[in-house]
Amino acid sequence: MAAVRTAAAFQRLTGQDVSLLAAGEGRPEFLAELTRLAAQESIEVRLAGRMSVDAFCAEVDAVLVPSTLMEAFGRVVVEAATRGRPVLLAPVGGLPEAAAVSGGHCAFADFSDPVQAAHALRELLTEAKTPRPAHPPAGPGCARIGPAAPLLAEATDLALRRVTGLPPHRGTGAAGR
Repeated sequence: MAAVRTAAAFQRLTGQDVSLLAAGEGRPEFLAELTRLAAQESIEVRLAGRMSVDAFCAEVDAVLVPSTLMEAFGRVVVEAATRGRPVLLAPVGGLPEAAAVSGGHCAFADFSDPVQAAHALRELLTEAKTPRPAHPPAGPGCARIGPAAPLLAEATDLALRRVTGLPPHRGTGAAGR
């Protein structure tokens, strides 16, 4: 519901027509409520069901992740950002870490305030049009820290070794080398 409210606030803020693509599956009552709210807010919504990440990213200008759950890791953030899509996300659970390793254009928003989230989305889309320097300065937000796959593999390797009690991997690259 937060994505619909944010999209509606963005539409009012910018005067641009906005449509929402919802991928994946959900409870029928949730999808009905989502469709009802979108109609009430004058937002076109398409419930696509299951679709590949590449197909989804090819159809959207930005990805909203208004999660309120303490996600262990935000796979959708990494998948969208590494495919060049700007991602507006809630700063909960592992989502900030996922944004950091994604190397993409990411920003955080409080989705309980759709107007604030719409402003953040506008700034994110403006920033995403600006080329990034090869090595941006360190700082808060979603700093580009390198290719996601090796970092994720090394982080996964380290986490698995901590859980299993195995000694740290001493290789020069990702897990399994």
